[in-house]
Amino acid sequence: MSSTNTNCLAGVKRPHCGSEDAFYISARVLAYVTDGGAEAADYASIDWDPDSHTECAECCGHGLFSDFSTSII
Repeated sequence: MSSTNTNCLAGVKRPHCGSEDAFYISARVLAYVTDGGAEAADYASIDWDPDSHTECAECCGHGLFSDFSTSII
């Protein structure tokens, strides 16, 4: 099964609804934090792995990122 995505979401699809468009993924990021708030550091990457909590923006279904993979991560 191939995905229409070719970048960050290549090989990712919600099995229940078939969405490939957008997901909420629990990720790790280095943040710049002050008393006024927080934002991703300018040089930070955003990282997730197969065990990261993931939610489909279309149907709100959730599971591990690996549950949404159509290929080996």
